[in-house]
Amino acid sequence: VYCSTYLSWIFYSQKELQIYYYIIIICKVRV
Repeated sequence: VYCSTYLSWIFYSQKELQIYYYIIIICKVRV
């Protein structure tokens, strides 16, 4: 659930690619 929210937020802020990758890693870890 949180993954989806984060991904959506990331899309809104493409300027922060670092955050994007960070969220992806956390998402995988959480799952």
